[in-house]
Amino acid sequence: MMKIWMIGSVASGKTTLARKWQQELGIPYFELDIFVHGPKEDRFKRSKKEQWHEIKEMDKAGNWIVEGTYRESYHDLFRLADWVIFLDPPLALRKKRIWRRYLKQKWGLEKSHYSSNLKMLQAMYRWTKAFEKNRPAFLEMLERDSNHYICIQDETELEPLLEHLKDSLSKKMTEKD
Repeated sequence: MMKIWMIGSVASGKTTLARKWQQELGIPYFELDIFVHGPKEDRFKRSKKEQWHEIKEMDKAGNWIVEGTYRESYHDLFRLADWVIFLDPPLALRKKRIWRRYLKQKWGLEKSHYSSNLKMLQAMYRWTKAFEKNRPAFLEMLERDSNHYICIQDETELEPLLEHLKDSLSKKMTEKD
């Protein structure tokens, strides 16, 4: 099995990387927001119990990549994931990405499952600031509660990790046969 949780703050590259690795590794990826809010068509907030039920259903699929920011209701994903990949690019880069994402969505170049407006833009910057404030506690929790995690601060670290994961997945598939 290959179970990967990509975690990071707003605009750390989680969705982009998860989509790429879905293709490269041939395993499905899920956005954690769907476990909280349901399908894009319905948009409602599930209870923590309902969220965890949805996550357990997803886990039955076997291999997976899940991406999203940390929420307490997902905490048990630390136990399920073989790998927790914390994407942690520099703050200035994340702030630039938030602005670029907002502009792309306003110009219709990028879709989103939320309303792209100034209120959401402000919220993303506020969430980023809160993440930075709580970074020491987050890192402590990551160290304490995850089975195996790696912190990626530079995109050049991703290709060797992907190759390692491909090799690992290939070996597991060979052993399974």
